[in-house]
This record gives sequence, C-alpha cells and structure tokens, in this order.
Amino acid sequence: MPQVVQAICPACKNTLRIPADWLSQPMKCKFCQGIFLSKPKSAHAAPLVAASSHTSLTAPSGSHFQFDSPSTGPALVPAVGRPKSGWGKGLVLAACLLVIGGLVAVFAGPHLAALFNSKDPDSRVAVGPEKEKESENPTKVNGAKKGELETPKKEPKNEEPKKVDPPKIVDPPKKKETAPVGKKETTTPKGVAGQFPRRALLINVSNYLLFNPLHYGSARSGKYPGSSSAVLADQFNRPPFNIPASQITELSDGAKDPFPTSKQVIETTVADFLESSRDQDRLVLLFSGHALEHEKEAYLVPVEGNRDDPKTLVPLAWVYSKLANCRARQKLLILDVFRFPPARGEELPGTGEMTEDFDAQLLAPPPGVQVWSSCIKGQQSVEGEQGSLFLQALCNTLQERLPGIAEPTDVLPVEQLVPKVNQRLAELLGRKKVEQMSRLSGKEADGGAAYDGTLPLAPKLVLRPPMADGQKAAGLAVVKNVLDEINRLPTVRETQQQLQIASLPYFSAKALDEYKPDYKTLVELEAMGKDAEKFPIRAAVFKIVEALRESKKITMLETLGGAAGTQISQQVKNGFLKEQQAPGLMIFHLETLKTEIDQLAEKRDMETSKRWLANFDYAYARLLSRIVYIYEYNNILAQVRGDSLPELEPIHSGWRVGSQKKVQINEPKVKDMIKTIGRTWKRIAEENQGTPWAILAQRENLTALGLVWRPKQD
Repeated sequence: MPQVVQAICPACKNTLRIPADWLSQPMKCKFCQGIFLSKPKSAHAAPLVAASSHTSLTAPSGSHFQFDSPSTGPALVPAVGRPKSGWGKGLVLAACLLVIGGLVAVFAGPHLAALFNSKDPDSRVAVGPEKEKESENPTKVNGAKKGELETPKKEPKNEEPKKVDPPKIVDPPKKKETAPVGKKETTTPKGVAGQFPRRALLINVSNYLLFNPLHYGSARSGKYPGSSSAVLADQFNRPPFNIPASQITELSDGAKDPFPTSKQVIETTVADFLESSRDQDRLVLLFSGHALEHEKEAYLVPVEGNRDDPKTLVPLAWVYSKLANCRARQKLLILDVFRFPPARGEELPGTGEMTEDFDAQLLAPPPGVQVWSSCIKGQQSVEGEQGSLFLQALCNTLQERLPGIAEPTDVLPVEQLVPKVNQRLAELLGRKKVEQMSRLSGKEADGGAAYDGTLPLAPKLVLRPPMADGQKAAGLAVVKNVLDEINRLPTVRETQQQLQIASLPYFSAKALDEYKPDYKTLVELEAMGKDAEKFPIRAAVFKIVEALRESKKITMLETLGGAAGTQISQQVKNGFLKEQQAPGLMIFHLETLKTEIDQLAEKRDMETSKRWLANFDYAYARLLSRIVYIYEYNNILAQVRGDSLPELEPIHSGWRVGSQKKVQINEPKVKDMIKTIGRTWKRIAEENQGTPWAILAQRENLTALGLVWRPKQD
C-alpha cells in the first residue's frame, strides 16, 4: 500500500494527504486550485528557520522537503532536526512508521482507492458521507504520471481560497453593429446582459443663413479630444453612457454627411425621436446652436431662422411639451446655446447674452425633465478656434470616464458630470477673462419602468426631409444647380464658407419654375458668357467672377504676434507698407471693372431670363462688397504703421483681425457703395421671393464688412 504523508497547502492552509511517491512532482490543491512543487532536501541540509506558520511535511526515512508554489511564491517550512545515528533509535522509528502505516490503511484506504481509481486526476473525489471533504487530496497537474514532470497549466494568480459569492454570469460579447458615419464600430460593453436602454439625438446647427455661422467643431485628438457632435456621439457610445450605436442619431448641416437643419426637419426629427422611445429608455436630446428670446418667449434657432419672425423659430415650450409627453423614464435636454466667438467676432448678427426670461424658463422644466444648459443668465457659450468650448469640455470629461462600470439599470450620470465639465470649462476659459458655467435643472421622475433586456431596442431613427410649405418641393438637383452658379462667385472674406445645399430650406417647385436654365451644358453656358454682344448681362457676370477670383490671390494677414508692452518696430512698419501695395492695386482694378459694369447695367432690358437677372444683381452686389472690404483691410494695415493697435495685457499673445458691423473708412465713394450694396440686396430679396437668391441676399445684407484689430487670447 502506498505511503501517505500530511501537509498544509501554502496558499489556503488546508490539510492535504499526499501519496509519498507523488513527491517532487507538480500538484494542484483541491481547495484553492493552487499549483505547487515539492522539493526533497538533503538529509544533511542545514536547518531552516520558519518564515511563516506553514507546517513541515513528515516523510519516511527522515527526508525533508517544502512546497514551492508558482501562484503564491515559495513557502518556507521548518526543517526537521538532523537525525542522530544509532540502531536503537532506528528500530523505534521503524516501529512508529509501521503503526502509522496500519492506521492509514484502516482509515484512509477507501479514500486512496477512489483517488487512484480515477482516470482524471483533477476530478478525483473522496468516498464518504461528508461532501465538504471530497476534494481533500491534491492532484498532479495535467495528469502527469509517476516520474513525469509536465508543464503546469497557467492558473490565475492570487486567487482567494474560497468564493463566498458566486461569480457573475457574463454574456458573450454581442455582434458588432455598424456605427453611424463619423463613429468607430463598437461592441456591447462586457459584463452586462443585453443592450443599454439609452438613446441620443444630437442636433448641431452651424451654417446659419441669417445669424453668425458657428464652428461645427473639431475631431482633433490630444488633451481635449474635440468639440463636434460626431465626437460626442462616439463618446456616448462608450462608458459611462454606453448608448448603443443604433440608438445615436446626429442631425447637422456641418457633419461629414450634412443634412438640412431647417425648422421643419428639426421638429419632425425631435417628434419622431421622442414618440418612438420606450418606457424603460433613458434619453439625451442635444441642441447646439443659436437661441433667443422674443417677447419673453424662449426659442431655438434653426438654420433659416429669422429673429423678426417667430414662426421661423422652434419654441422651447414646444420642446418641453414633447419631452413631458414622452414615456421614457429619464429625459435629459442639453442646450449649448447663445454661442459667441469673442476673438473672431461676428460676421453676421449673433444673439447676445442669455436673458433673464430665457434663463427663468430653463430653471422651470416640466416634471421629470432635466435641462443642462451650457451657460446661465448674462453669459454666452464661448466658441474658440475649434468650436464650442462646452462641447469640448464635455467630450474630454467623457473621455476620462467615471469610476466603476455602468449597469443597464443605472441612471444617466449627468449629476456627476456637471461639476467635472465646469472644471474643464474653467481651465479653457482661464486666460480669456470670460465667465461661463453650465447648470443642471430639474430631476428625473420617481419610479419608472423597470429594465427588461429581453425587449427589442427602439427602432433606429430615420431622418425625413420636409415638404416646402405643404407644396411639392423643388428637386435637390434644381436647387443645387442654382447654388452652384451662385458659388462660382468667391466669398467677400477669406474666413467665409460657401453655403452648401444642406444649409438651405426647401423651395417649392412652383416658385422655381420661372428660373429654369436655358442652357443644357456648362460649355454652352460659358459660350454665352463670352458673347457680350448677344448676352451682355451674362458676360458681365463672368467678368465679375474672374475679377473676384483674381482678388483672392492677395494674401491677407489675419493675425499679428506680440506681448504686453510690445512696440512695433520701424522694420515691421516698412513691411506693412509693402503689404498695402497689393490691396491698393486690386482696388484700382475692381473699381475700373465697376465702372464698366455700371455701363452694362443700362442693357438689362436685353436679358429676358429671370435667372440671369438675379445672378447679375447678386454678382454686382458681391463686387461692391469686395471693394469695400479691401478698402477696410488696407485701412487696418495702415493702423499698424500709425501705432493705432489696442494695448495688450499679459494674458494676450498678439492681435487678430475681427469683424464688426461698422466700416471705418469715411471716404464718400465708399459710403455710396455701402448704400448701393444695401439697396441691391433688398431688391434681390423682394423681386425673387421664395428662391435661393432671396434668402441668400438677406444673409449678405447682414454680413459685417467692417474690420478691427482685437487682442488675441488663443
């Protein structure tokens, strides 16, 4: 019968019974699953001093050994004292071993029989009434036979000897979903059962027609990962929000795949989003853009919004009512509004600071609705060179994530995010001497539907184009053809962006029937532009386009470096004198063309096409605007030579050219051109109502032509 020795596992301290012939082989403890090796020591080795309470193993013939555990580290055990020689003591020791062997045979025989009869060493169990002791014996790793040493299987390190609570059941990773454009593909977060019941609709209006255009936002990486709604959508798809990709929708005219952000589109999309949400959903509705108060009522501004016509705006009260009627259990409205770029200035009118009445309505959302505003009364949401600072701070905070792993039953962690976002805002605004603080109002309704992961998610939101005032809308190709002709004209300022079709509202097909082109190909159109005898008005448009493109070759300075106390040297001033030569020559050439166009204008009756009459008026007003702008630019260059720059403070890094409504040039001919520009834009809007020319003329009439040096803080 094999001899058996007792030992204590170095990891879990449980008593083990080991066959003597297993010594010097890898074994696994049945209690903690730890792997250890037994190493026989020389009978004449020096005694070891115990480093712990581990008990030494007693083996026949006075041999000494210890455990080495890869998972717990070597265990030092007390060595038995060196045996003394003598036949008497040897006979006594042999008699003791025979007695111990007999006892082992009587009491441990059945246990050992079961142990050795098992084919799988890792599945050997004890025979007896007490189940708790069924794994009392260790096993050899990988079923190694006597005399064989196989590489032990890798086991988790530092495992607890006993598990009080059963491990959580983890579902296998979900199949990858195709993410919306601008977002990476992600999988359902591990450690959760089912998809998170969360949704998000992100509305970002950028290319306003009648308000100052806003920067869509940046996707750049680094300390602050970006400020666009596309970056925010990607962050929402990750912890701690964990919103499924199919449940995130971006509506923006500035995105990679732009979509119209008109009043009708916004209202239709918001209604579809809220009405399709489930009882258990927790949702986010973001609006980033302009907002204003009109006669004590709060409004959000769509791309074609007109401050003088509330019917073109989206009432905040309407959004509140839709949110109140939505059956989702948590509803968060994020408003990044009253946007303002302090350094760049406003090329078109903005909305000013948040008013007291608007602020009061943000503080009183319907029950069960939370409102997170990017600023409060008397403040504006600051826009930097890369977009909204609030969205930038929010994206960065989400990138850092919150501690712990969110569960599908958890609330949206907005209360934890607000102070962190405000801290980021303070860091971004620290050098700008501008105050902005976001605020959360309202709270989630008590109770609400319980989470049920077996139910399907809400249907993916589909963006729907609108009808034109209930009439049949003109085809996109028709409108794009008009816009392409207008966009042949370069912009007045380098910082201006050409409008795209996604920024325009829908026009009725009937209104554009009178503006159909009378040419079929671009080659045919260019031939008309060269025939000044037959088509003098069209030829004039082509001349203006060519002259404006030539004027764009002037490299206009937008920034000038400097620090507090900086004095402009004479060398720098001489450089600016040279810079003024190119604008001066360009003004001469454009004014010469203006005289020629004025004479051609007398032949307007020869043109029978309403389309080309509108194009001519538009091109003429753009020509005059460019002349005034270059005059203004030449003037600010002269201010550098005249030491007329504003003083810098320690927080400033120089100057930059900003926009302002008032033109500084006082020459009579410039003032006359400014008046002619205003009259021309007004006539275009009145004579071409319901067309792209009309709405673009309104926009151009609001564009600031004045320039001014401002301290640069970026």
